[in-house]
Amino acid sequence: MGSKEKDQVWKYVKELRGGGHIRSTTRVDGFILGDKIEEGEAEPRRDGALTTIQPMLYDTILIRAERRLLNLHTKVKDAPFLLDQRTDLDKFISPVPVIQPDLADAQ
Repeated sequence: MGSKEKDQVWKYVKELRGGGHIRSTTRVDGFILGDKIEEGEAEPRRDGALTTIQPMLYDTILIRAERRLLNLHTKVKDAPFLLDQRTDLDKFISPVPVIQPDLADAQ
């Protein structure tokens, strides 16, 4: 990823503004994802105070997402609404017993 990809995101921002889909006062955070960042292109590009275009490696975004999901799980795992429905959730997740196994094996 490099300046070409950053320019592409900037082009999208200009098209959205030109089409009236976002205002010039709308904050835009654009992310370019890839497996490699060109030398000297790791810093975000800023156009004005409200538009930032940030290159980011796939690994980085995956690590951040995993951390956020784990933090969310930690916060809600003992939430009362989940504890009240634990039995129903366990039933839903558990495998359904096969009543007529010979029919399941026929295929």
